[in-house]
Amino acid sequence: MRGSGKGLLAECVGLIIIGHGATMITPGEDEEETAKRILAILIDGDEVVCFDNIVGTFESACLCVVLTTDEFKGRLLGHTKNVHAPTRITWLATGNNVVVVGDLTRRVLPCDIDPKCEHPERRKFDGDLRKELLARRPDLVGAGLTILRAYILAGRPDQGLSPYGSFEEWSDLVRSAIVWAGGADPCEGRERLQQVDPERSTVRLVFLAWRETIGFAAVTAKEAIAIARENPSKPLLSALNEIPRGRDRELESRKLGNWLSDRQSWVESGLRLTRAGEHQGSALWQLAEVGGVGGFGGTSQPHRTETVMTVSIKGGATDPPNPPSPCRSCAGTRFWRLNGDSNWICARCHPPIAPPDAIETIEEPAP
Repeated sequence: MRGSGKGLLAECVGLIIIGHGATMITPGEDEEETAKRILAILIDGDEVVCFDNIVGTFESACLCVVLTTDEFKGRLLGHTKNVHAPTRITWLATGNNVVVVGDLTRRVLPCDIDPKCEHPERRKFDGDLRKELLARRPDLVGAGLTILRAYILAGRPDQGLSPYGSFEEWSDLVRSAIVWAGGADPCEGRERLQQVDPERSTVRLVFLAWRETIGFAAVTAKEAIAIARENPSKPLLSALNEIPRGRDRELESRKLGNWLSDRQSWVESGLRLTRAGEHQGSALWQLAEVGGVGGFGGTSQPHRTETVMTVSIKGGATDPPNPPSPCRSCAGTRFWRLNGDSNWICARCHPPIAPPDAIETIEEPAP
């Protein structure tokens, strides 16, 4: 709700850290404008910065980079040279029911204010929060540092928290100290942000509908669309129609193929999208259950049944020529391909896409 106090809360963070309110800015109209504003803030050296009153969705590729690097390089407005700026800033953002999008979701810790009333701006409080914080600032800063010091002196005991990639040092010290002192885990709200991320929601919808309609078969984008249209009672067609396609609303195999390619190896709801070779020049796409061998364990029948040849290369042999042996990604030495296709595929990176009785194994003797 408007008037709940989100701006005041952001200001209070600045009052405690630096003795005055946070620097308030707004996102630019596009990503380029936002990047310019971020670079200007970094150069000015502000310590606490708040994107204030965000409306709708919140996303920024530039901010994603700034939040996970020690230094940011960009071009100043009106200049041709690049400048380097440190990123030691506390970033805040406020808004009403904001939806965080894309990679930014894993970089944000949400804090909700629910006044549980229709006009929160009319509430009355005793005292002046700003004046009280400034008066008690030495005590508050000292209390925060005392918690950290006590946690270190206690030997930094493991709190059993899940890892927080890209923010490991903060998680191991600050987050763990808060939990050790009896506070709530600051990362508890991250899962909720990711669940409502529109990009992840679309991927989740497509993956689950794909599994129900196609199963774990390897199909091209064109085949997937055809199967969806042949089975209107299944959820795949409506799920594919949720994929953003710009002005042209027609469901085309080329656009679906590009969307799938951008999400290759994506894991969502226990399912992983993999590229499983080619068929007549078109990429084959397949879902696999995370943790399973190939995702189907020989129990699901592919949409197209073809014989698969698996080759084990021993003793440093140079065949097959594509890819070279061993695999450049995982150093594996087992490859497979569909009969009639020229492309060999690493069996470790991308397990064969056929039931066991359709796989022929050939062993090459060591030289």
